Amino acid sequence: MDTWYFTIYVSLVMAVSPTKVDDSPEFLSALIFGSPTVQAGGDMQLKCVIVEKSESGRQILMYLCKNAVGMRIKALGNENQHIFILRNVSVLDSGNYSCVCSLYKHFPKNVTASGYNTIQVQVADVSTAKTTSESQPKGIHLVKSAVIQSGRSTVRKGEDIELTCSISESEKPQLLHVYVCKDGLGKISKSLHDQCHSHFSIKNVNLEDSGVYSCVYSAKKYNISEVNDTERENSILIKVYDPQWQINLIRLICSLGVIIFVCLIVVYDVYSTKQGCSAAVESAKAATSLDLHD
Repeated sequence: MDTWYFTIYVSLVMAVSPTKVDDSPEFLSALIFGSPTVQAGGDMQLKCVIVEKSESGRQILMYLCKNAVGMRIKALGNENQHIFILRNVSVLDSGNYSCVCSLYKHFPKNVTASGYNTIQVQVADVSTAKTTSESQPKGIHLVKSAVIQSGRSTVRKGEDIELTCSISESEKPQLLHVYVCKDGLGKISKSLHDQCHSHFSIKNVNLEDSGVYSCVYSAKKYNISEVNDTERENSILIKVYDPQWQINLIRLICSLGVIIFVCLIVVYDVYSTKQGCSAAVESAKAATSLDLHD
C-alpha cells in the first residue's frame, strides 16, 4: 500500500506544480494610427482603436503612451476608438507612441505599457522638414496602396504568415515594385513582371511579428527603409500567439487523468484486499466449526 500512496503523492505534485503561464494583463493592447512626421508648431493627431472589445459592458478607458509611459486618458463610452490631438507640438514631442486600454482608471503617468503596434513620430522644425523633403527621392509620394489578403488573422508562433498583394488590372505596368509594410513601415519587397498579384511569405514568425500589415506599390524601385504607408487604406491585423497555455492545459488534464487512474487502482486494491480478508475469515470460521463438531 505504501507504493500506491507514494504514486498518488507524485501525481499530485505533477498536477499542482507551477507551469509558466502568462498572467492576464491589466492593460489590453490597442492599435494606433498617425503620421510619422509632424512640423513643429502644428497639431499631432493620433487615432487609437480597440482590438478586442470587452464583453463585460464596463466603461473602457483609452491611454495614449509615449515611449511606453502614459500621457493622455480618455473614457470611450460606447465608442471603440478615439483621436488624441496634441496641439502646438515641438521637437520634444518626438518619440514612439502607442495605445493601451483598461477597465480601470489610472493616473496616466503611472501607466507603463506599450500597445499592439508603435509608431515613431518625428517632430521637425521648418528647416529640418525642408532638408528632409529635399533629400527624399523624388516620386516617393507616388507609392499607392494595394489590396492585401491573408488566409489567417491569427498565426501560431513558429509558423509562416502568407500574404497576397493585388493591384488593379488597369494599373498593371510591365514592371512593378510591391512592398509589404508592417505598422506603416516597409518590411519586404518584390518585383512583378506583367502581373497583378504578388505572394509574400514571412517564415518562422515570433510574437514581435504581430501587427497591422498593408501593401503599397510603385513603378519606381525604392530602398525598403524609404517606404512607408501612413494612410493604410487597405490593411489587415495579424496576431501571432504562443500556444504555451494549451500545452499547460494538456499537461494538467494528463496529470488529472493519472490521479484518477491511480485512485481507481487503489480503490480496487482495497476492495480486493477486503474481499480476500472476508474469504479468509469465512474459511477460518468454517474450519473452527468442523473442529467443534468433531
